[in-house]
Amino acid sequence: MKIKSVHIEEEKAFFKFDIDFCDKHGVPLDLVVITGANGSGKTTLLQCIKDYALGNTSFNDYIIVQTDDGQEVTSDQSGQFFKRTEDGKFAQFWWGDKISFLTHEISNQWIQEVEKSLLKYVDKIIYEENKTSRIAYENIERLSNQLFETLGLEIEFGGVTQERKIYFQNKFPFLRSDGKEIKKRIFIEELSSGEKRLISYAFSLYFLDIKNSVLLIDEPELSLHPNWQNQIIKVYERFARENNNQIILATHSPFIVGSVRKENIRILVREEGIIRAIKPLDGSFGWRTERILLEILGVKYLRTPEVEALFEELYALLRENEFESEAFKNKLKDLEDLIGYEDNHLKLIRLEILRLKKEALKQ
Repeated sequence: MKIKSVHIEEEKAFFKFDIDFCDKHGVPLDLVVITGANGSGKTTLLQCIKDYALGNTSFNDYIIVQTDDGQEVTSDQSGQFFKRTEDGKFAQFWWGDKISFLTHEISNQWIQEVEKSLLKYVDKIIYEENKTSRIAYENIERLSNQLFETLGLEIEFGGVTQERKIYFQNKFPFLRSDGKEIKKRIFIEELSSGEKRLISYAFSLYFLDIKNSVLLIDEPELSLHPNWQNQIIKVYERFARENNNQIILATHSPFIVGSVRKENIRILVREEGIIRAIKPLDGSFGWRTERILLEILGVKYLRTPEVEALFEELYALLRENEFESEAFKNKLKDLEDLIGYEDNHLKLIRLEILRLKKEALKQ
């Protein structure tokens, strides 16, 4: 199940809004990254998609999906879907159970559900497939360690205690005072918030048996180190591809936007109070963070406004050839004290002063 496009007639700042989730050949994408400035409606759009899947649409709203057998199905004005059957007739089609909305909240209840899914997987291997628990643990270890290596986590799957608690352990052992090497057990609740989020998301994707579905993920970057934000897309892409899923996520992270090909990006922009979706003309894949912040996320300042203002004053004095003035020297000294003498922009200013002085000597 994958979404091809969405039309919102009128909802908050959305008015006659259209967005498609297909590649240039009209094939639904496995991964769609929605980004844009604050207040551009990213989270609202995800919520609308979820509501539409449940049949909660307003008049003239509609969503087009592609079913597992390749049929294109469009919701009617009542929000219902009808699919052509083998005898050529139409039957009501329900796919509300094929969509999930993952938010940034990682509660204790959510962590318990992840643990339950792992234990359920172990029981399935043992009681339904008549294999040993060792095989189940090896399967979990192989998959989890592959995920951890992709994300650069220095932990690995440990096992299950007699109390049926999942635990992990340090990837590299440490020496005890008696000279023995050990790997310390680490339970999920003992992990950092970022590690909890990564493990909960990754494990829930792979062990909750989510297949042929649409996953909506809001702000997956929260609590994640930039290095993890750079890598998490690889996990999502592989999961979507291997399980015939579609992942649609909303993000403010320049690291996530910079790790996605341009055909997978949709930018929401607000023009005269109305939101519309555009596709980037140039791909952001591999861009430097600064360029993504300025050109895609609409960030006005890359530094604090106070520092930006000081730079603007320095540049203004430079344009007037006032680099020998006390005002210029004082502002330059203030910036050097504030952000450090070795700042690259300050180096460029000092080089420009040298150039201007050389030109003055030639005259």
